[in-house]
Amino acid sequence: MLLLKHTTIQEALQNHEIIMQKTIFPSEEIYINGGDYNFYLKDIFGNHHKAFRPYRHKTQEFNVYMLPNAYCFSNQEIILTQSKKFLIEQTSCKTHPLFYQSLKAQKAKKPEGGGARVFINSLFPLYKNIKTRFKLLFAKNIHANVALLTRPDIENCYGHLIADVAFNLYQIQQFERLTNIKIDYYILPNSKSFQKELIKIFNIPTRKIISSCLSITLRAKNIIIPTLTKDYEFIEYRGYLHYRTNAFHSAIAKIFDSFKPKNIKPHKKIFLKRPENSNRLIENNHEVEEIFKSFGYEIVFPDILNFKQIIELFSQVICIASLHGSGLDNILFANDEIYVFEIFSQYYFDNSPQLKALLKHCRYSYLVGETPDTSMHPQKENVYINPQALKTALKILETHLST
Repeated sequence: MLLLKHTTIQEALQNHEIIMQKTIFPSEEIYINGGDYNFYLKDIFGNHHKAFRPYRHKTQEFNVYMLPNAYCFSNQEIILTQSKKFLIEQTSCKTHPLFYQSLKAQKAKKPEGGGARVFINSLFPLYKNIKTRFKLLFAKNIHANVALLTRPDIENCYGHLIADVAFNLYQIQQFERLTNIKIDYYILPNSKSFQKELIKIFNIPTRKIISSCLSITLRAKNIIIPTLTKDYEFIEYRGYLHYRTNAFHSAIAKIFDSFKPKNIKPHKKIFLKRPENSNRLIENNHEVEEIFKSFGYEIVFPDILNFKQIIELFSQVICIASLHGSGLDNILFANDEIYVFEIFSQYYFDNSPQLKALLKHCRYSYLVGETPDTSMHPQKENVYINPQALKTALKILETHLST
């Protein structure tokens, strides 16, 4: 049989292919409502928006698992048990990339596009499955406890690194603390400067890092894996399907608490500037920056700051304003209950920074601008901000800041 078989976590536990399961953060019900400051998630002018509404959501349960004599790949999040069955739940995708269904089973679902679409959809997991089985023949044996923290599709994005990858690392460190099982090696991204700095602030020695940039097949004494964050749905933005997060566990707001300076009173107002080659920009950016400056905001370009500087800066912030983007994920370094003012383009409403702000009990509000050019994917659309509307918005925000 060329194809690899799959197994579930429950089956692996019963067959002793998972020898430890430790619950790190139990599931919890999160109420997304904007809090007392902005109940119903209205914009800065007090208007309701179709993209934002209150709702309740039950989060994932976050467990760490230990698999003896298991297999992994340094550049993938895929994990295989000692019997070479892939753990079907261990993926950030809706369907595991190795999971192959027969053409007969796929045709029974009657997908759009007919038989041709069914055949095309079957090729990638089939190829991936066979290729993975072949790579297992060259697995390198390592007598050590190895934590697999690779997230290949998102780890090079700063926002995802300090949320998803850091949260996975946080789970592993809690596991170490609770079980006294020491990690010998961490498979982590380390090609970019901000990835190296994350490793440094978590106090992981360089000798313990196996780079996720490498393509190595490993069989370890024990492979230790966190629960991956994959709590999202697909929604439509201007005719394009894109994912949108349902909720974050409240523990994500605590990742960087121990790194923040103590006894600093927040006082700064900052506006975050995006790189000029970014996929999403403010079309009248110079005009917008001048307006923010006139209201006492410091213009900050977070991309040129290292982690130590970011942590120090954001611990002093009382109000963060920014166009939607990864820079707003630095909320995780800020104190709770600060003010967050997010600017959206007209047709793209990713809620990731918003959810983090609400978990930290921030006083959150937003403004939706205009998108004159809709020829690109909504995630990449620029935004024009009406200067007078922005001035009015900041005056309203000032009244809240002064109370």
